[in-house]
Order: sequence, then structure tokens, then C-alpha cells
Amino acid sequence: MINNTFISSFEDDLYLFTEASSTCHLLLVNNVFAGPSRRFLERNGQGTITGSHNWFPTGTAVPDTLTDSTFGDDPGFVDLKAHDFHLRPDSPLINAGLAAPEYLGESGQPVAVIPEYEPTRESAWPGLAAPTKRARCGPLDIGAFEHVFTE
Repeated sequence: MINNTFISSFEDDLYLFTEASSTCHLLLVNNVFAGPSRRFLERNGQGTITGSHNWFPTGTAVPDTLTDSTFGDDPGFVDLKAHDFHLRPDSPLINAGLAAPEYLGESGQPVAVIPEYEPTRESAWPGLAAPTKRARCGPLDIGAFEHVFTE
């Protein structure tokens, strides 16, 4: 999972859960996990969890295989309560992501992943709003939205 925004609504929400039969390998890069919950992971299966440059609320316990993580009290969203997860100009997520995220493809070769679009509130079904292109301006921001400074 690369450049996503995960929001908890309640203090006891769980961001990620694996079943006992799970053998998947999970890569987390440039994601933000925000909201009142500090419960990141309930791991019951096998497989690895690795990654870097993720943002978590202060006090969240994360595996030590998630390197270069940032912790804080405010990710700097425009309006969390109104579900506007775009970034304010003072957000600690700006330019804090891994610049060129990649994963190992089926052939064992690295595959670069630079997000091309931002999420929209509308469905991608025909006749509704087209996806929004994600801006490219400097290092990647953490999360699903790229902040664009305007003069």
C-alpha cells in the first residue's frame, strides 16, 4: 500500500488486521494513519510487514520493520471533521514521503510506483466526475493527497 490515507473514527478502531491463515507480505510506504485510534495492527498470520515513511498518531505501537516513520498529534489536514484530507501548508506530511517508492514485482524486479491520481468522493463510474490528477511538485507528500503551494 503506497500513498494512502487511513482514518479511524473511534479510539478502539483497528487500522490493519490479519487472519490466522494469512501469509501475505505487506509493504507500507508513504501512508498516513490518522484519527483517535492508537491500535495499528492485530497480526495473527504469517508474512512480513515492511515499509517506510508512514505517519502515525503519537503513542501508536508499530513494528520496527516500518522504518523512518513519523509520529505526531496533527497530520495537518484541511478539515478532518469535514473529511477534507487535503494538506494545509503547515502539514508535517509535505515532502516527507519516500521520493521513489517501489516494490518487487512477480518477476522479482523492482517496480516503481508514483501515484498518478488523488481519490475523489464520486465513483469512477461513467458519467460521474473524472479522477483528479495528483500534482507533482518536489518530493512526494505522505498520504493520498499532494499539497500544491500557490503564490
